[in-house]
Amino acid sequence: MIIDLKDSPLDKVKHFDVCIFGAGPAGITLALELAENGVKIGLFEGGSKNFTEESNDIYQSKIVGLQGWFDIMRKRYLGGTSNQWLGRCRPFEASDFELSPLSNLSGWPIKIDEIESYQDKAMEILNLDKNVGFRPFHKGTKDGLFMPDVGLFSDPITRFGVKYREQLIENPNIELYLNANLYDIELNDGHTSVASAKLRSYNGDDSLVKADAFVMAMGGIENARVLLNCDSQVSEGIGNHSGFLGRCFMEHPNVVIGEYLLNEGISGEQKGYDFEFYSSDKLVNDQRLSKGNFTFEQVSDVYSYGKTAAIKSFFKNLSCSLGVDDKVQFISSFKCPGSGKIWTEFEQLPSKNSRVYLSDEKDSLGLRKAIIDWNVTEIDIDSYRRSAIQLAKSFSDSGFGKIRLEPYMLDENAEIPINQHAHHMGTTRMASNESDGVIDSNCKVFGVDNLYIAGSSIYPTSGCGNPTLPIVKFALRLGEHLKSKI
Repeated sequence: MIIDLKDSPLDKVKHFDVCIFGAGPAGITLALELAENGVKIGLFEGGSKNFTEESNDIYQSKIVGLQGWFDIMRKRYLGGTSNQWLGRCRPFEASDFELSPLSNLSGWPIKIDEIESYQDKAMEILNLDKNVGFRPFHKGTKDGLFMPDVGLFSDPITRFGVKYREQLIENPNIELYLNANLYDIELNDGHTSVASAKLRSYNGDDSLVKADAFVMAMGGIENARVLLNCDSQVSEGIGNHSGFLGRCFMEHPNVVIGEYLLNEGISGEQKGYDFEFYSSDKLVNDQRLSKGNFTFEQVSDVYSYGKTAAIKSFFKNLSCSLGVDDKVQFISSFKCPGSGKIWTEFEQLPSKNSRVYLSDEKDSLGLRKAIIDWNVTEIDIDSYRRSAIQLAKSFSDSGFGKIRLEPYMLDENAEIPINQHAHHMGTTRMASNESDGVIDSNCKVFGVDNLYIAGSSIYPTSGCGNPTLPIVKFALRLGEHLKSKI
């Protein structure tokens, strides 16, 4: 059943076993998992069935740190950001759950075993072929410092709002509400439990819902922003007992580290890419580095434009065939076939200075907008530089070819251009105790016995693999826990 709160508010207080706010990968996975076991679910999506400017404008924010398109990179309608996801998946590794010696903050309070049992079901949910599995894309370097990256693409790409819409509508245990924005959370007198949640439509109409358990699954930025706005009873926002709410915001920094040229007879095996490397545990531990994912994007043809295009192309191809392209770049900058750029997906260390907090400006619902101060530490930058230099050496020593690093990767005084991957993590971090984070190992907000959080905002550390597959596995794990509580 679907109810659109933009048409009319609820005429009475509704009660469910579990209220879930956010109908993206985490929220939909959790709703279907619980409903299959007879749990009565209220699933509340802030947007509509399809994209609307009215809904997505809620994501507008002020950027004061590293620049990113944080509103554009999120989608606020049924299915969430899976509506523009590219489909790549990579599982966490055991070492991702071990605390890096580079960090002065706590890491995961659990081991990888806690989510491994949900792998097969998560792969089914995400249209990942279990018969193919997570096979290496290529081979690693001979010194064992860079392993072949592994991954798998959702096929067809799982658009949660499309694939699971009919199941959500037809399941008798689920009531799906659209244009239903979580506006406020009311705690009991002792502030130890959620008494009710207030929803607000774009018409300004409010509705109240109650439940035995409440789950926020609205994304790595929005989970924190809404909790920070819930400050009428708790001055700094619900879940901000230790000052970590909104802090330790992490991305996977994308740095173009340089260009490469393959040796004769060397070619890639992955369509569109020559190599995809991943930092080995040996490299990370021996050289005290954070992890990195390195993608070698190939050039198949040399292109030239303008009236002298034919002459330019002849000159460029001749330079490439003679191997003197690096000597003539001052005349015309170009890349040869079999060469290309190397871009990355680096791990970011958690830092309290990288954060989401509130401005005085309000959105159309009346909630204060987010200020996003995304930044990386000097330790991160040093790690990225040293990883790139080691990669260039290992790549050459393995006989694959040569890497020409960007000048800023070699100059410690130069600023490294950093881009984003739209992987928003860490603002409601999981911890073993309330002094180090926002939620406990069962995703429950410390001090509030029926409020839970799902999605990548729970990550205390990020690794450097795509976060969607672990998001689904953690949602299934949370479902298992809630079934034992309801």
